[in-house]
Amino acid sequence: MANKLNFLPEEWATLLESTTVAGIAVSAAEPSGLWGTLNEFFARSSAIDAAKRDPHSNELVAAVIAELETEQRACSIRRCTIASPR
Repeated sequence: MANKLNFLPEEWATLLESTTVAGIAVSAAEPSGLWGTLNEFFARSSAIDAAKRDPHSNELVAAVIAELETEQRACSIRRCTIASPR
């Protein structure tokens, strides 16, 4: 089964980016205003949470989710540091 070790760093970055691009593409496929966009966002978030909780989830999917969560935490920490210098 594929996991992070099966990809070159450039390929892994592309894989991570593609998950975000796919979410944007689905939301943009049928513009339905603010509420439709929010519903798509929550649906994507729910799908990610469900995959994260599923003990039988694909190893590659689990690795992508873990990496995206790590990147999101790092971004939020950087913003907090930049926004409130010590």
